[in-house]
Amino acid sequence: MRILLTHLFTLAVIFPAIAQQSYDHINPYGENHSQWALVKLDGKLGFIDEKGKEVVAPVYDSIGFFWDAYSHWALVKLDGKLGFIDEKGKEVVAPVYDSIGFFWDAYSQWALVELNGKLGFIDAKGKEVVAPVYDSIGLFWDAYSHWALVKLDGKLGFIDAKGKEVVAPVYDSIGLFWDAYSQWALVELNGKLGFIDEKGKEVVAPVYDSIGYFGEYALDLAVVILDGKKAFIDRRGNRVLSNTISISPFR
Repeated sequence: MRILLTHLFTLAVIFPAIAQQSYDHINPYGENHSQWALVKLDGKLGFIDEKGKEVVAPVYDSIGFFWDAYSHWALVKLDGKLGFIDEKGKEVVAPVYDSIGFFWDAYSQWALVELNGKLGFIDAKGKEVVAPVYDSIGLFWDAYSHWALVKLDGKLGFIDAKGKEVVAPVYDSIGLFWDAYSQWALVELNGKLGFIDEKGKEVVAPVYDSIGYFGEYALDLAVVILDGKKAFIDRRGNRVLSNTISISPFR
């Protein structure tokens, strides 16, 4: 028994010394990971487990904490680019991005990524669900039919919660999907107005100078102005001539 205890004591003393000889620096166990120690070798960082086994090779310039907001992954940096490793030491997102945000409800549980000034998304499995091609991406919002507004080269469109581009970024402005607009969204292109519906279809081409609310002058109709002339559109987007409708003067 005494011999066994002596051997165990010797291993306990020798192991840190062996580990210290292998690396330039070893952090305390549990500081960056519950069961691992952060190690440094030639300016690069990795991890060893409680047995001294190298679970993450020291190849990264920096390694963050394993964090809920990062899907329990740790942010890693290599040559100025960012990625993720998981709690088993696997590189789940290659370090290719310039920045990576949190995994967030308002972003459909995805994380916003940036590459060369363009934005996209990765999901909680590390898959790139929206390629980084947009200049800006908004929140997924009820008033936008649960879509996110995207901008590309100064033009606006929408992506859905699956990452699909449901409205190509071709408009100068896009409003909310609203009851007063028959659950359509007002769009503007080159100073002209039209509508898109909740499926992303252009139901009224942007050709009008102004468009009023549905029901403002006549039931289920909205007044439109085109080249100074007044007409109506119905809730299917069809134009109805004003001389067929009895209305009060347009103000």
